[in-house]
Amino acid sequence: MLLQSCVVYQKTSVPLNEAKDKGKARVVKTDNTLLYVKNIEKIDSLYYEVKGKKKIILSSYEIKNIFLKDEKASKVLTITAPLILIGFFAI
Repeated sequence: MLLQSCVVYQKTSVPLNEAKDKGKARVVKTDNTLLYVKNIEKIDSLYYEVKGKKKIILSSYEIKNIFLKDEKASKVLTITAPLILIGFFAI
């Protein structure tokens, strides 16, 4: 059986300075494109999206919303989704 983790994001947006070092986030840019980032870091006065060893600058002018990962909801969904599927196929 394939185990996969589900990620749920909070419904309320947070400012860039609050998203710093909080882990996974979904970033909505001003052109409505989505970025899924593992972490946002601040070095000097610039914010970066961390991709492995690479760091990509995030411009606050290009960001419309930032939604942080909802740890509790993600854990619940990761556990319950497979159980519901197993129950569905068992019937």
